[in-house]
Order: sequence, then structure tokens, then C-alpha cells
Amino acid sequence: MMEQYQIFTDSSSDLPEEYLRAENIVSMPLSFSIDHEQYFSGEMDAATFYRKMREGAMPATSSVNVSEAYRAMENVLQAGKDILYIGFSAGMSSTLQNVQIASEELAPRYPDRKIVIVDSMSVSLGQGMLVYLTNKMKKAGASLEKAAEWATEHASNLRHYITTGNMTHLHRGGRISKATELVGTLLGVQPILSMENGKPKVVGSKRGSRSALQNLAQRMSNTVKTVADGLCFITHADCEKDAVYLSEVMQEYFDIKRFLIHQAGPVLGAHTGPGSVALFMMDGVGVGG
Repeated sequence: MMEQYQIFTDSSSDLPEEYLRAENIVSMPLSFSIDHEQYFSGEMDAATFYRKMREGAMPATSSVNVSEAYRAMENVLQAGKDILYIGFSAGMSSTLQNVQIASEELAPRYPDRKIVIVDSMSVSLGQGMLVYLTNKMKKAGASLEKAAEWATEHASNLRHYITTGNMTHLHRGGRISKATELVGTLLGVQPILSMENGKPKVVGSKRGSRSALQNLAQRMSNTVKTVADGLCFITHADCEKDAVYLSEVMQEYFDIKRFLIHQAGPVLGAHTGPGSVALFMMDGVGVGG
């Protein structure tokens, strides 16, 4: 009998909508504001969002709030299912904290149900990869406890490398100084970011887009020894050709069984700007299948 629990995530995962629907995974939408209007993730198509950014719009994102998380989870608890939520890094958003608060408010009303929360310590398709692999475990019959234990243990095995040719938004977010932004823009230097303890950190730079993309692949080859399930996920902010080029470079370093290349949503896009590319893999033994 299939274990009766529901996997939850949030729109920061950047997993394709068709996958979420097919696998019956609940994704709670973060919201964003742009041009003085508020939207939930998915309400504005990516082409329009990035066009507005290229025209100078400065979007801001907001977390899933407590009441939104409460309503989404209560619907599942009322149906008699437990919940495993794998969420956006607590080091970057209050979403996970708000989900925790909502779960504590729901606990007295549903004493027979369980809500387990896992911090992915990640963003975008890094978070998405953890959800994807945990869902494979669920489909193979893993209990809520086993799936949550695996996700918690392997979140630290996720590897992330990100680059962008637009440093304005990194400066806005406090990731780089104004001087670095100006010099980098003038010289065509692109920063390379990784994740450290659930937060983005600049770890290098390269001059030119192709050189930066090649550096992402090189860095990944230096940090990943065993490719979990042969997976490589790449997300891009309105620059699909760069993402495809990166996938071609990656094949020079790894035997990839499956690539997922997908457009970044407003969460990553608002903080790195159009023209950014992010590369994700997990180091270690995956779940197979």
C-alpha cells in the first residue's frame, strides 16, 4: 500500500509545472512585485517578467506567508494524509520558518497527522533535485520518516554553481559591492557563485559568458565524484542557448543520464537578473531507478 503522505515544496524549486502535476506534488507559490504590481509565481509568464527586467524593472520577492501555508497544508491533512515539506533554504527566505509556524498551529487540530519539514539549504533546481529524488524514494515505497531522513542527510550533498552577466541585482542583494558591479560590468567580468551553509557566496569570476560557463563545469568536476542518479539540472534566466551550451560542456566531464534544462522563475531571476545560468548536481549515491 502506498504510504499516505504528500510531498510539498514551494515555487523556488523551479520544477516544471507538468512534472509537479504528474507527480501530485504541492508547490506553494512565493509572490513577487514588479512595476508596483503584486503577483504569485506562475501568474506572469517568464518572457514578460524578464523583458520587464531588461527594461529596468526591479522586482522584489516575498515568502510564502503563514496563512497561505496553513491553508495549503490543512487541505491535505483533512484528506487524511501526512506532509513532507522540502523547502527553500532558510538562509535565504523566511518561507521555511513560516511553514514551521503554520505546522505548529495545525498540530493541535490534527493530532493524528504528521508534518515533517526539511530545509533543502538550496534554491531553484538544487531544491528541485532534492524534491525529485525524494519523490522517487516515495514512489519506491519509502516511509515518510525514511524519505525525510534521506532528504535531510543528502541536502548537504547538493552542489550549486551560478553565474550572471548582470551584476546590478547581485549588488542590490548585497552579494557584491558597488565597485565590483561597476568594474565587472565595464570589463565584462562575470561572478561565479556557490552555496555555503544555505546562502550564496561569490567564489570566483571569469571574463566573458563562455568562459564563465566553462568554469561552472570545471568547478563541478572538481567537487562531484559520483553523480547521483546521473542527473544534471540547469536553470537559466531567459538565456536558453547558454544553458544548452553548458550542458554540452558538462558532457565532456561527466556521463550524464538525464539533463533537465528549465527556465528560472522570479525567485532566482529577481536576485541574479536576466542572463544568469545555474548548474546543479548531487554528489554521492542517489536513489536509483
